[in-house]
Amino acid sequence: MWECDKETNNIVEFERIMKEWIHNRIHNMKIFKEVDNLLDDLYKYTRFAVTLRHLNTREHTETYRRLNPFDKRLTYIWDETESMDDLIRGWIPNRLLDILKQKKIKGSMKDIEELISDWVMKIVKFIKDLWQRRNDDLAKWEKFNNITKAEKRKVRKNKKSQNEQRKRKISGKRSNYYHFINDKIYETVKRTIGLIIPNIDLGFHNSHDKRVGSFYLTVIINIKFVRKNFI
Repeated sequence: MWECDKETNNIVEFERIMKEWIHNRIHNMKIFKEVDNLLDDLYKYTRFAVTLRHLNTREHTETYRRLNPFDKRLTYIWDETESMDDLIRGWIPNRLLDILKQKKIKGSMKDIEELISDWVMKIVKFIKDLWQRRNDDLAKWEKFNNITKAEKRKVRKNKKSQNEQRKRKISGKRSNYYHFINDKIYETVKRTIGLIIPNIDLGFHNSHDKRVGSFYLTVIINIKFVRKNFI
């Protein structure tokens, strides 16, 4: 768990940027009706679950709702079902597509696909940049504390050895298995579960649905940049 007030503030700022971006994009597309209602329905997809869970419960927003402020961030009550996290897990929520299709009065599905594709890529870039900053900060900390690569390898080796010892203590034998990715099996599974849709391409890179090795698509799920007051 990497806690950092600076990155917490960056997350909050990115949510604000995404809210403004989707507001402008929806208005400029001119293919939707009841735009204000549509933006209300899309709001939770401009916020990460970690901040929604921390700030936007009925209990936490009660005072602000009573004062009737205009700041949606302080009064919005999250239903705990979906958020911006879902847009980077490789599965676009049906609910999100339904919201956009129900409000569409002209244009084609390609317009919606392009909107979602651009949306996802902005989020992925933010997560990738965040992870890079984390790695840079960690490298600086290790250098300041004179931690060498040899020492890190030694720690990892000892940790692996301890894990193997625990496994053998439980099972009474060494592990007979190792993990691998078979591309042919992977493609077959994708087709079986409907991950490959004929004639539809959202323009996503393969790594967006191939979770193994795509750290920045799942790292946000584990982000715990929590402090008592974001505001």
